[in-house]
Amino acid sequence: MLRNVARVILALIALVCAMFALSLYENFPNGGNGSGAQRAALALEWSTGIAIAAFAALLLTFRWSGRPPDTGPTTAAATTSPAMNFTVEEVFYIKPPVDRVILVGTIIDGTVQVGDKLVVHTSAGPVHVAVDNIESIQQGDLKQASKGQQVGLRLSGIRKDQPSKGDRVTASGGA
Repeated sequence: MLRNVARVILALIALVCAMFALSLYENFPNGGNGSGAQRAALALEWSTGIAIAAFAALLLTFRWSGRPPDTGPTTAAATTSPAMNFTVEEVFYIKPPVDRVILVGTIIDGTVQVGDKLVVHTSAGPVHVAVDNIESIQQGDLKQASKGQQVGLRLSGIRKDQPSKGDRVTASGGA
């Protein structure tokens, strides 16, 4: 939205400069210090320069509008994150044909994404699952959730009688 506003403003600046240059050229009288034609030529050059600069800025905003922001160099510390850790606060079940279990809780550490493989540590032992969907009351469906967010994880690979309140969910391979 902000880029679109900037484009419109730059286009208007270019238009105003061109109109100003034309106005100066037509309204300069002959006489005074230098001829009217000389002053008009200088005004036209000045205004045209501003118009070209505004037009170039407009083109640059179009050129860079789809480019993601530069996040700088990636370091090992930036790419490593704590393993996902989630404590189950509620268990819900969606009946067939969907037949999925939803675990609600708050992510204690790390991040989780749709498609991630996780382990639910139940009283009967670990159960390997896949994340089909992540939902937040405040934000709706999410592709990813991170530390501190309260979410519902819709999982496949687990039966409705396996998880219970207090179970831990970790990244596959986590303890």
